[in-house]
Amino acid sequence: MNRIPLRLLIIDDSDDDALILTRQLRTAGYNTQVRRVQTAAGLDQALQDQVWDLAVCDYRMPGFGGAAALDQVKSQKPELPFIFVSGTLPPDSKDLIGRADGFVAKDNPHRLLEVLKNHLPKAQDVQNAEPPGGSARRGFDPATVPELESFFRKGIHDLRAPLRAMHSWTQAALEMNSAAELDPEVRDALGRVLRAAERQEALLRGLENFAKVTFSPLSPEPADLDLAAERALSSLRASLDRSGAKVMTEDPLGKVRADPNLLAEVLICLISNAAKFTAPDRTASITVRSEARGPLRRLWIEDQGIGIAPADQSLLFRPFERLHGVDEYAGSGLGLVIADRAARRMEGSIGVESAPDKGSRFWLDLPVA
Repeated sequence: MNRIPLRLLIIDDSDDDALILTRQLRTAGYNTQVRRVQTAAGLDQALQDQVWDLAVCDYRMPGFGGAAALDQVKSQKPELPFIFVSGTLPPDSKDLIGRADGFVAKDNPHRLLEVLKNHLPKAQDVQNAEPPGGSARRGFDPATVPELESFFRKGIHDLRAPLRAMHSWTQAALEMNSAAELDPEVRDALGRVLRAAERQEALLRGLENFAKVTFSPLSPEPADLDLAAERALSSLRASLDRSGAKVMTEDPLGKVRADPNLLAEVLICLISNAAKFTAPDRTASITVRSEARGPLRRLWIEDQGIGIAPADQSLLFRPFERLHGVDEYAGSGLGLVIADRAARRMEGSIGVESAPDKGSRFWLDLPVA
C-alpha cells in the first residue's frame, strides 16, 4: 500500500522536471507532498525541517552536483532513500549508483514507480561496458568534415521542424481560448510547453552557431579589432538596448591576424555573456580594451557582474555546462564554447579572471597582424 502522503524531496534545478515527476506520481495514486531544492544550503535546510520518505536528485545541476547531494543526504539522513532521476551520469558512475538507492532515466519515469513498488531496493549494477575497440579513440579523418557538416546541419533542420509546429500549435491554443475559458492548470501547462519550446529553439541556435564556427572555411587576414567590435555591437544593439547595458570601447584596439567573421562571432559571445550575467538590480557596464603581449594582442572584455568562483571557471568552456539555472539566466550553455572554438581555429585562446561579486575579465589572445 502506498504511503499517503509521500513526502518527496526533489533536488533539481528545473521546476518543469520536478512538476512532471510530481504529476507522474500523483497519477499513479501517490498523494505527494513536495519540496524542491537546488543548492547545498537549501538541501541542508530541507533535511532539518522535516522527515522525508524519498529524495530524488538530478545529477547535473549548476553549482551543485548530484554526487555532492548524495554525500550530504547520506551524511545527515543515512536512512533516507536516495534515487538519481537524471538524463546523464558520468562514465565512472558504478560507485555513485552503488551508494544511491536507485537510478531512473528521465526519459523513463515509469521506472520510478517500479522502484517504489519494490520498496526501493539497492540499484543493480549498471552496465558501463566500453564499445567494441576499447577506449582508444579512432583517428580523425579530415575527409569526413563535409559529411559531418551535412549531418550537423540537416539534423538541426529536422529537429527544428517539429519544434516549430509544437510552438505554433500551443500558441494558437492559447490565443483561441481566453483566460476565462481555459482551466488554470491547462493554461499553465501550455505556457510551460511554450517556454520549453523557446529554450529548445535557443539550444538549436547555439548548435547552429557551433557548427558555423567549426565547419566554415577560414580566411585569416589582418583584421581591425575596432571594426570587429563595431560589428559585434551592431549585432547586439537590440538586446543591449533592452537591458540598458553600457559598453565602452577604448580605441584603438589594434589589429590581429584572424578570420573577420569568426572574430566578430567571438566578440558577440563575450560581450553578450558580460551583459547577461549582471545582478538583477544593476545595469551592466562593460569595457572593451586591448594590450600588446609580445607576438600576441590581448583583448579584454571586463564587466562588473556577478563573477565566477575559481572552482567553477574550468567548467565555462565545456559544452552544456551551466553554473546557473535557466530560470535565473537564460541561454544554451554554448556561448563560451563557441567563442573558445572560434578562437582556437584562429590560433588564439580565451581565458577569464574572476571572483564572486567582483565581476569578470575575459581575455582573447590572437596573433598580431
